Amino acid sequence: MKKTLLTLATLTLTLVGNAAYIDTIDQVLVEKDLVADFGMVADDAASDQSAKLQDAIDEISAKGGGRIYLPAGTYSFNSIYMNSNVHLVIDKGVIIKPFLHESQKGNGVFHFTNKSESRKGEEGFIENVSIRCSEEGEYFTIDYSHIPLNIKHKRQEKHSARAFKCVQVRNFMIEGMYVIDNWTTHCAGIFVPSKIEGCDEWEVYKPTAGLIRNFKSINSSPGYGLAQLHAGYDLRFENLSTTNGGITFRLETGAGGHYGGVDQISADTIYCENGVTAMAMGPHTAKNGMVTARNITALSCGTAVQMGPGFDDGRENSGVPGRFADGCLIENVHAVYGENAPIATKTISHLAEWQLERLWFDEKTQLIRGPSQWIAHDKTGDSWSPTIRDVTSEGFSPEISPVLEREKQPRSDYKAILKNYSIWKELPEYLKVGSKKPKKERKH
Repeated sequence: MKKTLLTLATLTLTLVGNAAYIDTIDQVLVEKDLVADFGMVADDAASDQSAKLQDAIDEISAKGGGRIYLPAGTYSFNSIYMNSNVHLVIDKGVIIKPFLHESQKGNGVFHFTNKSESRKGEEGFIENVSIRCSEEGEYFTIDYSHIPLNIKHKRQEKHSARAFKCVQVRNFMIEGMYVIDNWTTHCAGIFVPSKIEGCDEWEVYKPTAGLIRNFKSINSSPGYGLAQLHAGYDLRFENLSTTNGGITFRLETGAGGHYGGVDQISADTIYCENGVTAMAMGPHTAKNGMVTARNITALSCGTAVQMGPGFDDGRENSGVPGRFADGCLIENVHAVYGENAPIATKTISHLAEWQLERLWFDEKTQLIRGPSQWIAHDKTGDSWSPTIRDVTSEGFSPEISPVLEREKQPRSDYKAILKNYSIWKELPEYLKVGSKKPKKERKH
C-alpha cells in the first residue's frame, strides 16, 4: 500500500480548519431594496434588468458598502459584477433566469472580480462581499433550464451559462444557491486565477478566503457538475449537492494555466446522486497544496471519490507532472450501489461483463447509464499520494475493494464492445457511428 500512515504530527498539518472568511454584513450602515429603491420589477423574467442591479451594486460600493435586498419574484439578468463591501441578500422566493445574449457563451450570472481587472491589475480585486439567501438554511434559485440544448453533441446551440465565477476576490461568501441546469457545458460555479502576466506577484490574483455553503444543483452535464476549482487559497466548502448529473466537487486544476493551483482547501458534507462522482481530484499540470474533505456520500454514482494523476504537457511544468501535496486527506466516504450512474463512452472498456450487461440508454438525456463501478477509485499512480480512509458502502459486491488503486487505463473503441450487448439496440445512430479525434499522449 502506498498510502501515507498518519502520525499525530501529520494529522495536525493536514486538517484544514474553517476558512478565514470574516462576515462584514453587520458592519455596513446602508440597506437598500432593489424593487423599492432601484426600480427592479418581478416581471416573470420578461425583461433584462442587469443594468439596474449593476448600478445598485456599484452605487452602494462607492458609498462604502451596504446590503441590498432582492424581494421574492422571478427576474432576468446576467453578467453581474459584484463589488467590494456589498452584500446581496436574496429572498428564498427569488428565481433568476439568466438573460441570454447572442454573444454570451459560458458567462456567469455573478462575477466575483472587478470588471476592469485587465486595466486595474493588482488593484483590481474586490473584497468583503457576499451573496446569500435571506433565510439561513433556505435557497434562492438560478434557473437556466430554458437554455436550448443540442443534446446530440451535448453542446448548447447558441448559449451556455454558469451561476458564478470567482477570480480576483478576497473574503467572500456564497450561501443558499440552488441551480436548475440543463446539462450545460459548464460547472455551475468556477474558481480561476487571473491570467494577466505577472499576476502572481499581486496581493490577490485568485479566489482567497472564501466560504461556499448550501450550494446545490440538478441536471448538470456528466462532464461538468457543481463546483470546479482551478485556483484558490483558503477556501471552505460546506453542504454541496448534485442530483442527476456530473461531479459535485471537482478539483481538476489544469485550466488555471501557469497561475492555477489550489491550497488550504477544506470541504465537509459532499453529496452526489445519479451522477459521475461526489468528489474528483486531478492536478493535471498544476502544483497544488493541501486539500481535506470529509463526509462524502454517493448514491447510484459511478464512484464516490475519484483521484487522477498529474501529467506534463510540455509547456507549463518543464518536465514535472502536476500534483497535490502529500497528506491530502479524504475521509468518511460512503457509497450506495445503484444503476443510474452516467457512463462515459471512454470508460466502457473499464467495465466488467456483468456491468456491461446492465447498461441502459436514457432517452431524455441521451446518456448511457448503468451500475456504480467503484467505491473510491485512486488512479494517481506515483504522481501524488492522497490518503483515503473510513470508506463504507451498501449494495456493492464484496469483491469490490473499498479503495481501488489502479493507474489510469487506456481508452478503447466503445462501439466494438457495446455491439455484443443488448444496449446496442437502444443506442441512436450518432452514437453507433460517432468518433472523436484521438488525444495527444500525456506524460505522467
